[in-house]
Amino acid sequence: MKVFITGYKGFIGSHLTSKLKNLGYEVSGMDIQSSKAENITYLPSVEFCIKKYKPDIIIHLAALAGVRKSLEEPDEYFKVNITGTYNVLLVAQKWGIKKVLIASSSSVYGNQKSPLREDMICDNQISPYALSKKGTELVCKYFSNVCKLPVIVFRPFTVYGENGRPDMVIGKIIDCAKNNKEFIKYGNGNSARGYTHVDDLTDGIIKLLDYQPDNNFKVFNLGGNEVIKLNDLIDIVKSQFPDLKIKEIPMPEVDVKYSYANINKAFNLVGWKPKRIFKEEIIKLCQMN
Repeated sequence: MKVFITGYKGFIGSHLTSKLKNLGYEVSGMDIQSSKAENITYLPSVEFCIKKYKPDIIIHLAALAGVRKSLEEPDEYFKVNITGTYNVLLVAQKWGIKKVLIASSSSVYGNQKSPLREDMICDNQISPYALSKKGTELVCKYFSNVCKLPVIVFRPFTVYGENGRPDMVIGKIIDCAKNNKEFIKYGNGNSARGYTHVDDLTDGIIKLLDYQPDNNFKVFNLGGNEVIKLNDLIDIVKSQFPDLKIKEIPMPEVDVKYSYANINKAFNLVGWKPKRIFKEEIIKLCQMN
């Protein structure tokens, strides 16, 4: 099977590309890190790549991420995440792609009570990033409902792992611990996440490759099954770096206090559940050079 990945050089994309190749898939992709011409906001560039590689399935990962950063440049987030997704789906429809998998975000749920379920109404986003991902999902529904293009949307929950994003909390706290810097703790530390190891996430994405969505559209949560408070994360890191310095400041209004997933749908329909143990994986990251 020929798989095309947008954002294949990013954190998730690079892990997924490697795993798919090891499984025998023929993998190609586009990424602005590879060439400025490989920009999903430029429709001819997307079409050129799809025509060149002729994939069976597209996995669309390319996006601007980050809740707080989206406050600084919301226009760019809407352009990349919404218009970019529209371009990918438009080309997929035109060139007869069998199925498209699209990365959304747990941020679309806003401040709702966890565990978060796919059937919840998501109409109260609290950041431009979350709103751009909600727009992404609406574009997907249009192409699946009106254009009959099979689309699967998956919502990752706070992904971490080797070579993870340095702006995420795990990257920040380990960097602070290793480099004798002060870690900024937002709130009292009781906020909680369903952290998802990148290898668990990519396992889930691969399982979705063989799933055919009813009525051409389906949404899946792909999230960790351990609920971890910020204070729990701090304690794990401090077990490896006892001198870690902490400074507590108020939690920003755009931050969701609790975000963890109900993953029954993914387990029941494709047999996916996370396998990695959070504490063990954080200790591994702490011990890496």
